[in-house]
Amino acid sequence: MAAQGKLAHSVLLQGDDGLDDFAIALALYLLCRAPNDNLACGRCKDCELFAAGSHPDFHYTGLEEKASQIKVDQIRLLIDFVTKTAQREKRKVVVLNPASAMNINAANALLKCLEEPSGDTVLILLQESQKMLLPTIRSRCSVLKLPQPSKNSAVAWLEAKGVASPEDALKYAQNSPLLAWRLSSEGQLSLWQKIYQLLDKHIQRGMNPMQLVLAWKGVALSELIQIVLSWLEDKIRSAFAAGVERQVVVKLYTCRDSLAKKKQRLHLGFNLNEQLVLEEVAIELQACADLSPKSL
Repeated sequence: MAAQGKLAHSVLLQGDDGLDDFAIALALYLLCRAPNDNLACGRCKDCELFAAGSHPDFHYTGLEEKASQIKVDQIRLLIDFVTKTAQREKRKVVVLNPASAMNINAANALLKCLEEPSGDTVLILLQESQKMLLPTIRSRCSVLKLPQPSKNSAVAWLEAKGVASPEDALKYAQNSPLLAWRLSSEGQLSLWQKIYQLLDKHIQRGMNPMQLVLAWKGVALSELIQIVLSWLEDKIRSAFAAGVERQVVVKLYTCRDSLAKKKQRLHLGFNLNEQLVLEEVAIELQACADLSPKSL
């Protein structure tokens, strides 16, 4: 679409963790003076500026260090960039990642900019598959979904990247190779494995909810919610494959949906009581353990 000049001013990329690499490549392509075969040339002045991190017509908005939300002040800076004239006299490109991390004030501030971006500007918003985004933001964008590669292709790619146990990494990453690579490169696989094993023990043998809360101590709430959501998705697939009773599947879905809502409220900046959230999650998981067959 970009090569044919049909790319919308506001684009929402949906897919799995790691969309950032694709968005950066797309931004470079849009700014390149001499793209070839759907790729940036890598040699023109714009490509050189981009590679040096100093292209004046590219703006990236993401999570600040140790932050869990994109705040309204960051969006105001983005809007200020969009309203200015392109310095290289081509177009301006903005990447916002992850769009689902905007709090409610930030999302509302962005709406008009999405509807009427100034000049020849392309805004690229990123939304990972399992993350929530306000309908008012989504409706103002052209949505582009990026599919997952086959398992064999993903394993081969991870092996080439030096991931020691690519199949295990894919399991914890819900078959997303980019997430699997991130977890491996950041040393997070052991944490995911530990919590998966803890939850498996909980659903098979039964644990007091407060034991779970104590075992989760020291894990960031946002990270824990993501891991438990991934584990629940895995259990839902196992339940379907095993042909378990309908009430078990319904309970798993109910727990998953409740956790997804908590995640959305966390991303939108609601002031959640972390201890209370952890206790609620543990109690909801206990209800699943009470119903679920030991084979899950």
